[in-house]
Amino acid sequence: MKKTNNFNYFTQDGKDQEKKKATIKKVWKWIKITLYAMLFGLTITGCVQSFVLKNSSNVGNGIEFYIDQEDIGPKVNTLTNRETKLNVAVVDNNGKSQKDNANQDNNYELAILNINQDKNVYLNNKEVISNLNKQSTNNGGKNIGQPKVWYSSVALDIPTEDLKRLGYNETTPFNLVQKQTNNESNQYLFIGNDSNKYAYLNEIKDIILLDFPKPGEQYITLDTHSITEDEKTITTNKVDENKNFTLLGFSGLQKIIKYDGSNEKQKNVAFARDILQTFYDYSFGKRSKFINSLNNVIFAENKKADNSNYNDFSEYLIVLGEKLKNNQAVKISQIEREMINTYQQTMVEYLSVLGLLNKADIGNHKEDSTVVPAAKNQATKYDYQENVFTRLGTHIKDKTQINDINTPFRGDYPIEPITNWGQAWGYGPFYGLLVYPLSALTQSMRQAIPELGGWGSIIVIIISLVITRLLMFAITFKSKMMQSVQEGLRTKKAAIEAKYVGFEKNKAMKMKKNQEIQALYAKYNISPLDQFGSMLITMPVFFTMWRVIQGIPEIKQTVWLGLNFSSQSWTKVLGGEFIYLWILIVTIGIQVLSQMLPKLLERKKFKQATTIAEAQALKKSERTQKIMVIVFAVITILFTVGVQVYWLFGGLWQILEVLLLHKVKRTKWFKERYSKKILKDR
Repeated sequence: MKKTNNFNYFTQDGKDQEKKKATIKKVWKWIKITLYAMLFGLTITGCVQSFVLKNSSNVGNGIEFYIDQEDIGPKVNTLTNRETKLNVAVVDNNGKSQKDNANQDNNYELAILNINQDKNVYLNNKEVISNLNKQSTNNGGKNIGQPKVWYSSVALDIPTEDLKRLGYNETTPFNLVQKQTNNESNQYLFIGNDSNKYAYLNEIKDIILLDFPKPGEQYITLDTHSITEDEKTITTNKVDENKNFTLLGFSGLQKIIKYDGSNEKQKNVAFARDILQTFYDYSFGKRSKFINSLNNVIFAENKKADNSNYNDFSEYLIVLGEKLKNNQAVKISQIEREMINTYQQTMVEYLSVLGLLNKADIGNHKEDSTVVPAAKNQATKYDYQENVFTRLGTHIKDKTQINDINTPFRGDYPIEPITNWGQAWGYGPFYGLLVYPLSALTQSMRQAIPELGGWGSIIVIIISLVITRLLMFAITFKSKMMQSVQEGLRTKKAAIEAKYVGFEKNKAMKMKKNQEIQALYAKYNISPLDQFGSMLITMPVFFTMWRVIQGIPEIKQTVWLGLNFSSQSWTKVLGGEFIYLWILIVTIGIQVLSQMLPKLLERKKFKQATTIAEAQALKKSERTQKIMVIVFAVITILFTVGVQVYWLFGGLWQILEVLLLHKVKRTKWFKERYSKKILKDR
């Protein structure tokens, strides 16, 4: 007769075996608790560091990953030109507008430089980086890539003829502003704020501005007269038969000098002055559109005695100032008056964006104002050689005596490059265990794949997503299956909750309801922590990919289908760039669908198996999930495009995963073998 093991429990061997199993289960339980605690710690750390550590969407700012120290480049600020044709509304002696858009004599052109916020350039040319490092060391700094240091460089995306006019090299990698200096070496418009001096790239010339008005003054004073209209007396500017104004005076003239770049305290000021010279030469320098327009006006009215052209607008203001100083009668056309105003406004904007002027203080005549007139009195207001522009940080009443300013165009955070595992561990286990290894893998793949119009980054994101999600799927497969079993208990749980409708304030009934629900979970060996455990695994991976996408320069600079990975879609849409609208709609839609799909797949089954009361209980239990769907939708909106793209493909993966698990649940293998096995094993 064959011996059976059915009565082994009553023997000592059977008892020892059961005791051994119980011990193993207990040990495994504590191992799981320890692992969950570690994962929870990583999740919390990743969450906190994602918001606390200084990551930036700009290349050259914040925490960034590089394979080699020599790959680290500065923040590149690309300036693009914006051209406008302005029409002057000509008035008669009664102040009546006679605007004539068809009259070309009333038009003038202006070309200005603006930072292209959508141009996020990673300077990955080692030869250029080597040249920048030499320039940095010549100025007393170190090679690019020192932690907590700001690096700023300027590029010009303008026509070749304008580059020639400005004296810059016509073709340089990434359009960096570059020219050959006196020592026959190429120099760039670049600075690192760890340097102790700055050597100018441009030939710096004095720039003349109108002085800032004193209380009760204006920039331009014209001759006026009074007229009566509709029994009211009004004051208007006098206009002669040639439609010209009579200029009585300016608020004064002041000059912007060349600052001492060899002084460490003024290195950033010197860099700002160098950029200002580029701005000025482009917009108001020789052969600029603005000066060409001015010379056309002057030539047409024969106002310059020698019939020569003005080289720049400062020269024009000096001529007017000399005439006013000598009490000569000065006639200016209406278009000249508008051009003077445009020049002053544009230069104020340039000074403001470079940090040399606090625009908000113009017109503020309080003692703490940082904008003060340069002229000491009325008698000297046209002595531009003596009236020096008072830049920000040198106010005579500023007791802090700030000599320098912030590095112009430096970005939001100083760079903190990570080039090895040791540096990553300096930010803790989240970066050491997860972020750096995945970033090294992702960056290596990205460098091996060409740009392909942004598709290179898309391919790398998809590969990284597949690798991480497959690994997560393998680890959490059993947990996901248990969640599927738990989903099947929703109707049973709803039936229990329906029994106790109306007893929400009765503590005894509430306790009884909870006991029944716990008994239901115990019967099927279900742990409410299963879903929590799965989340502990998925959340660190999400935070890791978030950090990777925002930390790899090659991905940060990506432009795909017209979408800049470093931009925020919602701000672009509000700004009228509706090309960003589709990524918002698609990503939110996919995220919502991936969250709701499990319920949608079971909806028909639940409708057939539930009463009205049970259905109401189900709706109540689903409120939390609906709130989470809304929260995820809002979070999706706030992300940059690069992270939204990752979430788009992540949502598609989630949908495929849900459909796959739904199909597996309906197989004979799952119903008769696997579901019973996992319930038994627990």
